[in-house]
Amino acid sequence: MGNFSDYYQKFEKMEEFIFSDLKNATVKGQSNFLVAMALFNYIEMLGSFSFPCDEKDIEAKRFNYVFTDLLPKEYKDEFINIRDSIAKPYGLLRCGMTHGYLPVSIVVKNQNTQVSYSIIGANNEAKYLLCIENKNCGIKLSNQGKNEFKIEILNPRFIHDFKTAFEEFKSKIKNEDDSKAKFIHRASDLNLDRLE
Repeated sequence: MGNFSDYYQKFEKMEEFIFSDLKNATVKGQSNFLVAMALFNYIEMLGSFSFPCDEKDIEAKRFNYVFTDLLPKEYKDEFINIRDSIAKPYGLLRCGMTHGYLPVSIVVKNQNTQVSYSIIGANNEAKYLLCIENKNCGIKLSNQGKNEFKIEILNPRFIHDFKTAFEEFKSKIKNEDDSKAKFIHRASDLNLDRLE
């Protein structure tokens, strides 16, 4: 098992890759759906450093933790709105995009509810920055009529705010012994110290 300093250094290297990749895929690749899908997967991955054990429904706990405890407050509000209006956000956002891989309207199980997605990127640096400046949250649920909802994902803003979640997490592992211990445990499981 490595030490905290080694793991932390590699964690920052991993973070640098994630954000460079997300921004390049947004601006240069214009891969809007893939970026949104990656964001939801990275959210679960970040949460895994706080929930490294094999509990029941651990994936959802990891995902939920980032939304409710690490991202800015607006995300917690939207998380609650999605959960209370439609379905569990983990299943709808992370699993739906990753396993369904379709940016189309879906019908939520056991409900007569339809959900559509609008994923917005930016095809140049100026538009990327404008989205960050003009919006205060990278995800928004709106009711489109009876049992019809739309989830809007603004990739530039979401990427920006996900960076805030990383900073919040790094503060926790530097200042809280329990968070640091969980981080070390998960980093060891992942062999993070071997990251090139």
